[in-house]
Amino acid sequence: MRLPAFAIALFLLLAPAPLHSQAAQEEPELLRLEGLLNEARELQSAQLPAARAKLELLLEELRRLQQSAAVSPARTRIHESALVLRISLQTKLLESEDAILASFRELLALNPLVDYALFNPREKVLLEKVRAAETGRLALQTAPAGMKVSLMGRELGITPLTIPMIAGSHTLHIRGEGYIDEALPIVIQPAEVLIAERTMRRKAVEIPVGLSAPDVNVFLDGRLLGQSRGYDEWVSSLPSSPLRALVAGWGADKRSASFFRLPEVPVGQPVILEFKATCYEPVKMTVTVAEQDVDWSRPALAHPELRLVSLVRDTGFMEISSDPPDAVVWIDGKMAGRTPLSTEICSGTRRVKVIHAAGQYMREVILRRGQALRITGELKPALAFFGIYAAEGQGSRIPALEAEWQSAARHLALRLSAFTHLQLTAEEIEFLQRNGQLPIEALLGAGGEPARDPRPGPGCGRSSRPGQHAASGTTGGQQVSVPSLQHTAPA
Repeated sequence: MRLPAFAIALFLLLAPAPLHSQAAQEEPELLRLEGLLNEARELQSAQLPAARAKLELLLEELRRLQQSAAVSPARTRIHESALVLRISLQTKLLESEDAILASFRELLALNPLVDYALFNPREKVLLEKVRAAETGRLALQTAPAGMKVSLMGRELGITPLTIPMIAGSHTLHIRGEGYIDEALPIVIQPAEVLIAERTMRRKAVEIPVGLSAPDVNVFLDGRLLGQSRGYDEWVSSLPSSPLRALVAGWGADKRSASFFRLPEVPVGQPVILEFKATCYEPVKMTVTVAEQDVDWSRPALAHPELRLVSLVRDTGFMEISSDPPDAVVWIDGKMAGRTPLSTEICSGTRRVKVIHAAGQYMREVILRRGQALRITGELKPALAFFGIYAAEGQGSRIPALEAEWQSAARHLALRLSAFTHLQLTAEEIEFLQRNGQLPIEALLGAGGEPARDPRPGPGCGRSSRPGQHAASGTTGGQQVSVPSLQHTAPA
């Protein structure tokens, strides 16, 4: 019966890739070795002695490579297949039992778990004879458990593991994710039960860090790992209890310090750590975790240099005053208090703005660490506009002053640096000015529309006289002459 085309394609996709195609991807030598094995297989049907001789040459080369070259799982599979073929040829050629037993010994040394299904009944009897007389048992445990064990590149199982081993010397390889690969040499005798234990070494460890500053950004080799936290929040986020136990033994001040977990610090390799926080001098250090300092049975390490990293505050002090006092002080766009004001500020270039109903002044200063800086100034108003504008209804305007009114509106819109309104607080004015939302056009009534309440958010303006607001603006000390105009609500 002919299979449909799609069924043939599916079979080709699901069928395992031939050994020679995998070997070709690894190295040309493997392809050559498998080619020799295939030649011996083709000869066995008609020329048994020739197949036996070719196979012996291949086995000699494989044994030489096994001694001199690095372990290759693909080459080990070729070696096993060659020995299985050799045993089959020996049986067909009626070679001595000792010769066949020797082949089985070599095969079991490569793969202690060789499959019985590969052999005929007579060969199975000889295989069992070798195992009964010349094998011991290996019981292997690792700390932690769950490590993969291999022999000559072939996986034998997961620890804890008990397997039969042909008598002699062997080297097992143990590996696990996050751990350094281990080589375990053993010598086992016939009928012996050999118990072996191995504590695995981690490639990296977790290290808790104590910091003298809050909210510290932590960098490892230039990569931001995260930000430190207060003790309670930090402890609740930890994935493992050993870290909590380590920190509990430090006796650190849990109220003033912050903490961080370095998740993957490689053992035996130097790493660069950086700690940066607002208003603190950054700290940079090189740390190496030495193998002799690591308790390999635990995932966490208490590093003495990281028990408490001290960050020095990078601040100065400002004393800000005004005449008259009780002016609102803004530092870098944030309200800091009222004059007279004494406060600690991060060092660097700072913009100070002092606002009062009587006027304002601004200073841009450079504050150095540990410096005490006194800032004072006279509050000078710069009146550019004063008038009345309607909050409700259709206002009236003097037609003869229309052109001058619009000219003043354009000038103020471009040059305005301060704004005062009877119904707005200094904080609301600062917010509107920072966001470019001062209602200058509404204030001046440009375009003939009634003025609107300039405060952020919903609401109507209120004034001492119903339907009117009083407002003033400045243009950074340059006076602008604008007639006093009034929009009045109709009676």
